[in-house]
Amino acid sequence: MKGFSSLFVLVVLGCTLGCVDSAQIENPSDVEPLQVVLTDSTAKKTAGTPLFFDLRLENRSDRPIPVAELGNVLLGAIGPDGEPMRWLDDVVDYDDVPVEDWDGTVLEPGDWIGKDQHGPLHFSETGEYTLWVTYHGPGFQDGVESNRITFTIE
Repeated sequence: MKGFSSLFVLVVLGCTLGCVDSAQIENPSDVEPLQVVLTDSTAKKTAGTPLFFDLRLENRSDRPIPVAELGNVLLGAIGPDGEPMRWLDDVVDYDDVPVEDWDGTVLEPGDWIGKDQHGPLHFSETGEYTLWVTYHGPGFQDGVESNRITFTIE
C-alpha cells in the first residue's frame, strides 16, 4: 500500500508540474480568423492637428482569407462627453460576394497587410477619446472590430 501511495504522489506531482490546465489551452474556435489591429502613431495630439493611426489586418487562421481594401472600415469613437461618434458610414458591403468567387487580395495563414498613417482624423475638442475601426470585407457579414485605443487631445 505504501508503494501505491508513493506512486499516486508522484503522478499527482508530475501532472501538477507538467500538465497544462485546460483553461490555458486556446480553443481554435474562440480565435477570430482575422485580427484588425489599430496602433497609435501620433506622439502629441493637439486639438485641430491631423492625427494618423496605423492599421493592420492579420490572418490568424489556418486557411487563406480574402480581404477587401484596407480602408474599407467604419471608424468609431467615443468623445470627451462619453457619447459615441461614427464616421465613414459608406463602406462597401462585400457580404454578397461568395468567398470562393473573390478576385482580389488573399491573405495567407500567418500573413498580414498594413497601412501606415491611416487618416487623417481631426478632433477639435480637448479631452479623452477612444477610437476603433470595424473592417468590412468578404466573408465577414458583421465586420471585424479592432482593438480600442484611448488617447487625450490637448
